[in-house]
Amino acid sequence: MARKHLIACLLALAAFTAACSGGSDDDAVGDKAQDARVAAARARSDSIRRARAQLTDSSAMTGGIQIASASATALTPDVTAPADNEVPRETFDYSGGARDPFASLMNMKAVGPELGNLQLVGIYLDLRTAENSVAVLREKDSGKRYKLHSGDQLGRMQVVRIGAKDVVFRIEDFGYERQETLSLRKQEDMTP
Repeated sequence: MARKHLIACLLALAAFTAACSGGSDDDAVGDKAQDARVAAARARSDSIRRARAQLTDSSAMTGGIQIASASATALTPDVTAPADNEVPRETFDYSGGARDPFASLMNMKAVGPELGNLQLVGIYLDLRTAENSVAVLREKDSGKRYKLHSGDQLGRMQVVRIGAKDVVFRIEDFGYERQETLSLRKQEDMTP
């Protein structure tokens, strides 16, 4: 929509400039150049319309997936045929630019485990010296164990305090800090 307004403004400006200037031979050459620019703008506008029409036609064939902007032509939808009870999923492959806009901003290997993926297995509490207390955590998926002291860093989480039944973490996300608590589960809730 903005392109149409820009093209209309440019054409009006060109017509105003031509009307204000006299009718010399230089103007005739300028008019030809202006006509060539107008023709190029119209051709570009027509090619955008054709690309949008093709996207609309192809989206009608793929089950109603529509891409609304002409700049999104770098995205190619990949829709697989659904089985009897499956819901069709669409995936996109990004082929333009330097960075995939669908990729996460966080490097998951450097981030470490997420708090929701950790289970507090045990706490060895030192009542005399709090810095000697140890919290034992286990990843739910891989079973990897971590032994953490107060002040230890695990990915983007830092142990703030180890209590008798819980551990308090400070988590930093994109420059913001928050505190989360991970507590021991009751004995009857734990399954082998």
